[in-house]
Amino acid sequence: MAYTQLNQQLVIKKDDKFIPLFNAEDVNRDKFFHLRKQLINLGCHQDDVLPIAKRLCMDILQISDEAKYLQYILEDTYQQCKQNINSGYDVCPIQDIQTNQYSHINLFSSIYGFEIEYLKSKGIYSEIADIGCGEGIFVKLAKDYNIDAVGYEIEKPIFSHNVKINLIKDFYDIKKPYECIIYNHVLEHNTISPAIYLKLVINHFEKNIKSNKLSLIIISLPMHLNIQSHLASKHYWVCTDKTYLKDDLKKSLEKNNLKIFNPTEAFLEIFKNYKLTINNKIGVYVLEKQ
Repeated sequence: MAYTQLNQQLVIKKDDKFIPLFNAEDVNRDKFFHLRKQLINLGCHQDDVLPIAKRLCMDILQISDEAKYLQYILEDTYQQCKQNINSGYDVCPIQDIQTNQYSHINLFSSIYGFEIEYLKSKGIYSEIADIGCGEGIFVKLAKDYNIDAVGYEIEKPIFSHNVKINLIKDFYDIKKPYECIIYNHVLEHNTISPAIYLKLVINHFEKNIKSNKLSLIIISLPMHLNIQSHLASKHYWVCTDKTYLKDDLKKSLEKNNLKIFNPTEAFLEIFKNYKLTINNKIGVYVLEKQ
């Protein structure tokens, strides 16, 4: 299997056939994730997919510096997210990678748009912590809508949208009180159950932080059941509200050391003094203290 460019189009050659991927002018974060999925389907090991996909995108963009490539992709993602939010933001299909009904940019546009509108509806414009903020796209988008969110991350990003990101070892390093904390596609990366992790977080804010104000927790989770995509993204948890999964899927999850987490059941059971609101379409769970 090899790749090349034909008339400014990236293609992969397999079994003497050229499989088209995308055109040079179309490279963005969605195309990156689409390419990653195609590489997995073509037989690439999930551990190799991310660097291969990144290198292919860098080659077709003719960008040799990794930091400049990341800056290009993130800036493009930010601009598309903002455009989608301004257009009404509810542009995301159901999260179904297996049938290609999935867009990374549209999904996060919908998540960010939903969160921004929810915060505005509650009159919360400050004292918001985005924990595990990555490169700070939500923090920057929130500021565009006059919402002052603070970003926390355990790894220093190469590019951070010119917003301040506070580096921490874990949530115990957060010493300031916040009215709202947000976890966007973070909890599935933890080795412990997302529900147990959230209990520890709430306990920290209620007992270790003076003048605790925490009243709102917003969590977004990937809700698809594509095992290879979970492995490529280094997830520990497959999050689904489905009460029944086929035995072959359960065995595949177990074989790949992936655990099942049912957010609705867990949150309703553990957080009894919080009202749970769910947006199933984009996998957002809102816990509001009663």
